[in-house]
Amino acid sequence: MQSNSHHRGPVASAASSGSFFSRNFTKRETGRPGDSIEYPKGSIGLITLHNPGEDAVADLIFVHGLNGGSESTWTKNGNPSLFWPSAWLPNDEAFRDVRIHTFGYASGLSRESVLHVPDFARSLLASIHDSPTISSKDHVPMILLGHSMGGLVVKKAYILGHQTKEFEDVARNIFAIFFLATPHQGAGIADTLGRLLALAPGSRPFVQDLSPESPVLQSINEDFPLYSNDLKLFSFYENEPTKIGIGTQLIVEKHCAVMNYPNERKNYLNANHRNVAKFSVQTDPSYLAIRNALATTIASKRASKQTSSQRVGYEQLETLNSFLGITELPDDELESQSLRLSETCTWFLEREKFNQ
Repeated sequence: MQSNSHHRGPVASAASSGSFFSRNFTKRETGRPGDSIEYPKGSIGLITLHNPGEDAVADLIFVHGLNGGSESTWTKNGNPSLFWPSAWLPNDEAFRDVRIHTFGYASGLSRESVLHVPDFARSLLASIHDSPTISSKDHVPMILLGHSMGGLVVKKAYILGHQTKEFEDVARNIFAIFFLATPHQGAGIADTLGRLLALAPGSRPFVQDLSPESPVLQSINEDFPLYSNDLKLFSFYENEPTKIGIGTQLIVEKHCAVMNYPNERKNYLNANHRNVAKFSVQTDPSYLAIRNALATTIASKRASKQTSSQRVGYEQLETLNSFLGITELPDDELESQSLRLSETCTWFLEREKFNQ
């Protein structure tokens, strides 16, 4: 009797402790018959939520964390209208020309696994590389946003992209990474969770990757600075404790959630570990902090793209002037030039005999 009583306590604790990373420890990942779920977590792989077409100024990819989902992590109370990467951003003028995606992977706690963080990172890279929507050859700037362990997946993907020739174009397109409550220095609570999970059948190696002493985490922290000098980095950390069992605590403390890089912007969010990534209203200060930082970062690329297009236009005009022997344009011709229709006179540049 004492032995049975002894085991019921830790199992109950495992259920409550698992909830701090997502909903609860025992919830299933899929909607198959017999599974106990409150709402779907989302698809596995790279899913495009919004595609403005060929004029996309950037790709924005959301990557969930431990026991999260490609939809559930970003959706308050399972309400589809609060799935902000899909319901809010595409209707926001600042994101009108941004391709938006979400990436899902098997990070659930309810099933055993043989996977580590690097496995998830390779899957993310391959999904981007093989996406019919994203062409690495087009050199569209890319922003990655990771929640919790998702931030480590993103960092490892960026490292592997630079170390693997096949994925070099993907890594080159990444210019900014946003981290939401990411345990850059590890999370001490991961050790506790690992001990609790030891009571369940099978292993889940990716949980141990979150330990401050894990070889995977140490490798990421050694390699990431070698490639990240030119990145725009944003680290947001939780400012409110999460309820765990009968107590509360910060899941990822500030000193673990920041890297202290010179090119890193650090900011706190008035939310707990889960709610740094999901919101009830668009006026939530935490949402606005993330949204505004994203919008400003994207705007810088939009302005750069417009400047580049203008420069190409001037270069074509100079080529045409040289061919026609025009050395100086009078004011009236300058005015006509500003009013000319798109593609006017471009046939000169396209005919082979005029380029000899």
